[in-house]
Amino acid sequence: LLELSKECKKYKSLVLTSRASEEYQKIMREYQNVTDYVEQNSGELIKGLQTYRVLYTTYFIEESRGFALPNWLGKVYPSPMRELAVSSHIWPTRTTEMKRLRGGSQPEIW
Repeated sequence: LLELSKECKKYKSLVLTSRASEEYQKIMREYQNVTDYVEQNSGELIKGLQTYRVLYTTYFIEESRGFALPNWLGKVYPSPMRELAVSSHIWPTRTTEMKRLRGGSQPEIW
């Protein structure tokens, strides 16, 4: 049984380093207009891709349950928020070492 609640300092360091990487920052810059728009209209501070995952999931669930979404959301939901949310799922395991530390030593999956 995998214990995902235990903190791995090496993994945490890799995540922080990857978020400071040019590749990650490029994604955030590409979507800066979306970030500004969402922050202005939702009142939420977008700290990174993980914030998009939380927001997208919330809006997806609300929509699937028949709740009306705010009108302003139509400009950014489902797309491009979906793409940012997907990236947030991929990013924590983007390197072989991150996969290994996150999922354990299972060479057949990495």
